[in-house]
Amino acid sequence: MPSILLVGEGNFSYSASLSGFNQGKDLIVATCYETEDAVSKQPLSSANVEQLRRNGALVYFEVDATKLKEYAFLTNHLYDRIIFNFPHCGGRRPE
Repeated sequence: MPSILLVGEGNFSYSASLSGFNQGKDLIVATCYETEDAVSKQPLSSANVEQLRRNGALVYFEVDATKLKEYAFLTNHLYDRIIFNFPHCGGRRPE
């Protein structure tokens, strides 16, 4: 089965949207740097994680995208696509 790895997901909105269009054609593996507890405190993020899991995606927390080779659950698989969206650097944008 083809697979897609998404690294650096903030609130999982991109991967949740992708999973809606994907309809189980590809295995989606979505990761973020934050802890599951921190993400669960954000209502939109929690809903996105729930949608991903309902759609059969794998969701991992506390994954440092600069050290992917250290995560056996990621390196034991070959991916057809790896998506690393532009990282959010925190704070507000200038007005």
